[in-house]
Amino acid sequence: MLASQLPIEEPCSADWGAMSGDERRRFCGQCSKHVHHLSAMTEREAEKVLEDAEVCVRYEVDRDARIVFRPSRRARARAFVAAAVLASTPAFASGQAAEEPGILARLYDWLVGDVAEDVEPASPPEDAIPEVQDVPVEVPVPHVDTGIVPPDPKDRKMPPLMGRPAQRMPPAQTLPKTR
Repeated sequence: MLASQLPIEEPCSADWGAMSGDERRRFCGQCSKHVHHLSAMTEREAEKVLEDAEVCVRYEVDRDARIVFRPSRRARARAFVAAAVLASTPAFASGQAAEEPGILARLYDWLVGDVAEDVEPASPPEDAIPEVQDVPVEVPVPHVDTGIVPPDPKDRKMPPLMGRPAQRMPPAQTLPKTR
């Protein structure tokens, strides 16, 4: 979900850290309402909270202007399975899990064959190597001013927005759901 689909026209200045509650919901003493932290929820949980028209929310936005949500169990399970498959790939490829050589070892033998065992590395004659003296060499480095200022790492993450959302906007285009 894009932040533009859930605009907060008048952000609240109340201190989230001073409110009582947990990471998902805290009570605001200024307005006497519960504030729901959408970024601590999955997208599905946040959708249920947003069904209430009078809800106050807090959310974080990434650099692509998308609201950050907690990954669902399904997304975490997919990531775990993918990591397990990737972690086990070298064992299968090297043949460590089996008695016979792995596919990479067989491919190497097919490409190189017995040539590598018969060839000894050649060494150059001793008189062909000149003596090298340690002489410091200073190479001037030209300065080029491009006018580009590198981004400050602190500016990469936007501060969380908090307040009562304006009327929810329908999606301008169909975007893939973030998980």
